[in-house]
Amino acid sequence: MIRIGVRSFVAGGEPYIGVLDTYTGAAAAYSLRLLRTAYTGSAIRVRRSSDNTEQDIGFNSSGGLDTTALTTFCGAGNGFVTTWYDQSGNGRNATQSTANNQPRIVNAGTIEKENNVPIVVFDGSNDFLNASGSYSLATGSVFGTIKSIVDTNAKTIFSRSSTTVSSNNREFFNYIANSRYDLQVGSGASFPTAFKTYTTTNYSLFTGIIQGATSTMSNYINSSIGTTATSLSTTLTGTIVTSIGVVYQLTSPSFYMNGKIGEIIVYPSNQSSNRTGIESNINTYYGIY
Repeated sequence: MIRIGVRSFVAGGEPYIGVLDTYTGAAAAYSLRLLRTAYTGSAIRVRRSSDNTEQDIGFNSSGGLDTTALTTFCGAGNGFVTTWYDQSGNGRNATQSTANNQPRIVNAGTIEKENNVPIVVFDGSNDFLNASGSYSLATGSVFGTIKSIVDTNAKTIFSRSSTTVSSNNREFFNYIANSRYDLQVGSGASFPTAFKTYTTTNYSLFTGIIQGATSTMSNYINSSIGTTATSLSTTLTGTIVTSIGVVYQLTSPSFYMNGKIGEIIVYPSNQSSNRTGIESNINTYYGIY
């Protein structure tokens, strides 16, 4: 047993060890499971549809989402994520104050799940979460879990872009479209892209790595590499945000996610040497492949 603040976490009789305990240095980390044993906050903040009351939802004794607290709070109604808390320790919480733009976690009293694990559902119309914070992903790595609902048009998983500059500069842009997972950077009319085809009906683990501003960028689905490309040296200016479920294009939110996201872990560094270990941890928990 290991104690964290006033909480105790036990997994299979052994002390709970989060992926960020082993693979440190994340810039931001969003999940419905505990990622770091020193983290003492909640997983998400939820608004229930019955009266628009909000409540933080934490973790259970095994480090998973406290589904009992979630179902008790939402009752027979719906539950929407207003804040997805950053577990990295950097305070980059992803938030959405507009009720109509909040992704769903509970549908008519039933928690949204994939592989029997809770997941957040984005409607493809206007749902997204934003987080502030100054850091660069010119060299960066992003890991997470996704499932597409409708396989048409581009749908954003994660991005770093500017909300105020009228350009198409994107420092880091993960998206899915037409049975492909793409990793892209953008500068003006140039958009180098690395991609990997996959079966959109499956719950999948995605990995995107940019080794440097003018170095190799590559992506993976379920630890299998796709094509590679050479990244650009881009400079984001203005108001820069980390976004889940959307990317800003010409100052407007675009390419809304129509699908499900279970976890996103962001490193401001090249995690190629740790890639298989991080992927193995994620896959062991979610049972994806």
